[in-house]
Amino acid sequence: MLCRSEADAMGRITAGILRLLKLDKSLGQGTIEQLRNLGSGGMDNIFSPRRLSRLNSFGSIGTPRTPTMQAIADVMSSKTTLEATISSLQGEISESKAKCMALISQASSTEDQNRAEDIRQLSEKLESMQSLVTQLKNFDLTI
Repeated sequence: MLCRSEADAMGRITAGILRLLKLDKSLGQGTIEQLRNLGSGGMDNIFSPRRLSRLNSFGSIGTPRTPTMQAIADVMSSKTTLEATISSLQGEISESKAKCMALISQASSTEDQNRAEDIRQLSEKLESMQSLVTQLKNFDLTI
């Protein structure tokens, strides 16, 4: 329970940061919602067959438009902001993983061992978040 709520909280923080940086429109509302609900099955929905098939359907492909200079400048600015946000998220995730490992190593009593299991699960969620952030970092924002 602790792990799920911690992952959910981190997802909501990430979604909030992306909204503050006004990246929610470039990433899409669905992505923001998945981040907000990360601890409650949001990661399962990211790679669901329904989502993947919709991306590959012919009806979802739009007619390409020629970008304006302002649109190109906006994308470049968004990309720079996104890169900074991703770097910040990676740092926070790494720091949280280190804290989890320190807490696990300090567990001595039976009650601490039960908490250590919760912390291990949180650490696994952090690994998943790290993987998603890495995928986001490798995602090319082209028009």
